[in-house]
Amino acid sequence: MTSRFGWRTNPVTGQRQFHTGVDLAAPVGTPVVAPAAGRVVRVDVAGVGRGEVNGNAVHLVTGGGLRWAFLHLSRVDVALGQAVRQAQRLGRVGATGRATGPHLHLQVTWQGQPIDPVGLYPPGTFT
Repeated sequence: MTSRFGWRTNPVTGQRQFHTGVDLAAPVGTPVVAPAAGRVVRVDVAGVGRGEVNGNAVHLVTGGGLRWAFLHLSRVDVALGQAVRQAQRLGRVGATGRATGPHLHLQVTWQGQPIDPVGLYPPGTFT
């Protein structure tokens, strides 16, 4: 894990800000999979609208109303509105959008509020 959830100095802007997810370094092309069954509710394309910052991104809603965002992907392998199963590939790690290198920015919100995704996985998942 290269950046945790919470307050930090943004590596691109140098400004102190709240980091609403976690950054996980991985080689370009590493598969990114769905943590649970759900539906794709948004897809961003690098350089267009929110894709300017997020790069290629997939947003997924799963049980209990959790909304997951997977940002900076090198490619997207799902479509808007698509139902996905747990462990289905959503895309691949990249460095699109505002990124300092290849990584996955994983963000989770519940009832509109960001939550630390680390607590949703078994201990030791992220090192």
